[in-house]
Amino acid sequence: MNFKRYKQNLRYEHPYLISYTTKVAKVCGDYLKELGYWSVTTRKHVNYAAKELNKDLVYFNQEGGE
Repeated sequence: MNFKRYKQNLRYEHPYLISYTTKVAKVCGDYLKELGYWSVTTRKHVNYAAKELNKDLVYFNQEGGE
């Protein structure tokens, strides 16, 4: 699935959110869990995707991380 914004650089392939070619987050039920610490651009991608997917964002290392 591609998003309206960031069409060329962001996509969702269940259960992973992929920014450029890197898996940056994973959908786990009602949550989108980050898989690491990211640059400002990638963080924008993750925040945007969480809103679009209607998921609560769990930051890396919050509640044990991934």
